[in-house]
Amino acid sequence: MKKVAIVGVEGSGKTVMLAGLGDLYTYPDEEGYMLVPKNFSTAAYVAEKIERMRKGEWPSATAGDEMEGLDWTLKRCVPGTRSRPETVCEVSFLDFAGEVYRTAFGIGEGDASLAGQAEELKRYVREADDLLVLINLHDVIVHGIRDRRVQEAMWITKAILDAALAEENGRKAPRAAIVLSQADSYAETINECGGALGVLQKHLPYVAYDYRWLDVFAVNAVDKTRLDDGGNVVPEADFTEKGLLPILTWIREGMAADGGRGATALPGGTLAAGTRMSRPAGDVRMLALPGGAKMEMIWCPPGDFMMGSPEGEEGRKDNETRHRVTLTKGFWLGKYPVTQLQWKSVMGNNPSSFKKFSFFTSDDRPVENVSWADCQEFIKKVNWLSEYRVRLPTEAEWEYACRAGTATAYFWGNDLNGDKANCDGNHPCGTMVEGSYLRETTAVGKYGANLWGLHDMHGNVWEWCNDRYGDYPVGGETDPTGPTFGDARVLRGGSWYDFASCSRSAQRLGSLPDYRHDIYGFRLCCSKIPDA
Repeated sequence: MKKVAIVGVEGSGKTVMLAGLGDLYTYPDEEGYMLVPKNFSTAAYVAEKIERMRKGEWPSATAGDEMEGLDWTLKRCVPGTRSRPETVCEVSFLDFAGEVYRTAFGIGEGDASLAGQAEELKRYVREADDLLVLINLHDVIVHGIRDRRVQEAMWITKAILDAALAEENGRKAPRAAIVLSQADSYAETINECGGALGVLQKHLPYVAYDYRWLDVFAVNAVDKTRLDDGGNVVPEADFTEKGLLPILTWIREGMAADGGRGATALPGGTLAAGTRMSRPAGDVRMLALPGGAKMEMIWCPPGDFMMGSPEGEEGRKDNETRHRVTLTKGFWLGKYPVTQLQWKSVMGNNPSSFKKFSFFTSDDRPVENVSWADCQEFIKKVNWLSEYRVRLPTEAEWEYACRAGTATAYFWGNDLNGDKANCDGNHPCGTMVEGSYLRETTAVGKYGANLWGLHDMHGNVWEWCNDRYGDYPVGGETDPTGPTFGDARVLRGGSWYDFASCSRSAQRLGSLPDYRHDIYGFRLCCSKIPDA
């Protein structure tokens, strides 16, 4: 029998579990599905919790609140027949206290007295065929990533997924999804972020970074409020189809609520108009370059973001005035900077300085010592000899892709060390080459990708953009292409040589278009790939 585990983090399990049970607890929905308690203790526990919720009491899970798993069976009654309900799968709701999660997965100091609950939690997680991790959207949005509760929810979520998705002893990893609960109160925020996946990328980037391939959707838990006798607002459960139906749809259909990975079920389990995209961020296509070399391209969907840096960011320059930019069209961007192999395949030569150094082969290093004008010659030849129409990205496209939904100095956060990017050749680079000083380029892809799968956006080589260099305009912009006049062209991303702060997402550099340097490279952009 298929087993489904729905694990609540920081109280999310209880609110989502109970909202909606008024319709689905022993009563079938319009398609005949219903949840049936497997034992009396589950039924009694839920009945008591629902009664307390109706009184306005919203207790948090504590270490003494032993939830060994609220076990149900998902059944289906075939409408119009008298046949016995068919059992679809077993469903367990888990909502342990934070101390139990920490003990189970080794997060900080454990509590030996909670070992029994911790083992029970791990058993449910590791035996699941389908796994949903519920995160409280209220805490994430209201308190922010720096809040202790949000950070703990992040690490607990990662620990649960790590434990569940490890394919140990031939065990098949479960199908998994992240569910953001209490979406009804934050519909506007969800839409602004481009859906539940966008919320995850913006507000819980460390979860999104490691598990960007998971299904992600949002569900309602609380939909109404009332005033008590003292005039205070009291949450009141909305026992309607808004609570569990999107989750049950995902379980029984074997897919997310709108039918594919990365889906976004907005409040009520429905899609908001215009939020579904034909392809998700991070989709990959291959370009066949003249000469036979291949180039992987990553899809960057349309959207908006805050370009530039906030005041107070370490290393910030005066030319990084923060302003909102909207990109109305998606684009494809090279997964890596153009390599020496790809350059040789098209141009038949190799202008790079780093060809014969010991750490990495030259073919896999980025091509460097190329000017903006050299890049244009490369682009012309590719477009002349192929069906593509490649170009350099605009400066806005480059920063948008680099950030991939994040707002920190680097896509992983605000701190940089030698294990994150190849920059600052005057300092040890950490584990990449056993703590030595790395004063050269590295092969592309040696450092981690951002949320959309793009590598080397920080460090290695500065990357030419198409724009002329100039001051940002006052106010927001839509599809900006840079100043109309000016001699210098924009470079982005920092290099192996420059200080770490020069590789920040917002860092800008201007250089004359015919100037070459062994810290200058580029990556290709393409608005459309035929047959993609």
